[in-house]
Amino acid sequence: MNNLGVVEGPWKFIDIFSLDDVMLAFIPEPVISLLFLYPLETSVENACLGVEDNSSNVILIKQTVSNACGTIAILHAIANNRQHLSIKDGSFLSSVLDGFENKTPNERGAIVESKRELSILHEKSALEGQTEAPTPESKTNLHFVCFVEHDGSLYELGNFYLSQTSEIPCSYHFMIKK
Repeated sequence: MNNLGVVEGPWKFIDIFSLDDVMLAFIPEPVISLLFLYPLETSVENACLGVEDNSSNVILIKQTVSNACGTIAILHAIANNRQHLSIKDGSFLSSVLDGFENKTPNERGAIVESKRELSILHEKSALEGQTEAPTPESKTNLHFVCFVEHDGSLYELGNFYLSQTSEIPCSYHFMIKK
């Protein structure tokens, strides 16, 4: 996140290897966002294509670059948690997020796609991980989504959709249990 322009602070990404209660107890709280990687079924992907929901103030970004769902999920997490994060003025991230205001998910996706610097930062970050990242041309059935709390509700943000996951009230102190 620091490479993008987030000022170093209390927030960080951690890996969760199991969703059982014992393992979840080790996750530091509060949690402001959750990125989830799962195998994408064709039926789910087809059902979500073209769905665009601008009915809330949640920032949705449409993925327009192949195999960039992890990057889009990170941008979803950051864009929807600006109130918790400090963004460096004049940074790459500051310019991108400011450009998202009053835009549709498709327009936001075009902004992301037009930023060559993001591609460079994405490649640099992918090389730092323990797992080899797929090339943009690779076919993969794995998909990242992002869960965020907004106005007391939990939302799932995918590359093609925004979904309020539950009518159950949610706060970032209890998101991991939802």
